[in-house]
Amino acid sequence: MASEVLISPLVRDRLVELAGCSVDGLERAGFLFGRVSERGFEITDAFIADKDRRTGSVVVCDGLAKAIEANLGPSQSILGTWHTHPTAAARPSEADLKAFETYRGLRGHARSVNFILSPGGAGPSWASPTISAWITRAAS
Repeated sequence: MASEVLISPLVRDRLVELAGCSVDGLERAGFLFGRVSERGFEITDAFIADKDRRTGSVVVCDGLAKAIEANLGPSQSILGTWHTHPTAAARPSEADLKAFETYRGLRGHARSVNFILSPGGAGPSWASPTISAWITRAAS
């Protein structure tokens, strides 16, 4: 099964906008929507869990995720999560890896994709963040 992560410029711009809420130095998080194709993950939208406060774990938002997923079209689902690292590299911490796996298991997916965004470019700034994709898979 292919593991490409395809994201349109429109969705990338939306993620940059949502990540910009972390200019205050606090992490923000949300969900990634789309579909799985032969090529991999096709991200079609992104949602922020709460732009006005720190979101410690997307897992606690699972009830919200189920409500959102119930209103998606038949070919779309929540594919994973995104969150910011305002002062750290876009690499998952041990807590992040555990949350990725827990969330993947809660949703019942064989695989999920998770983005970590960190400030990039000159400055660094949120105008051009680094977006790193991390794919988790169920154990074989």
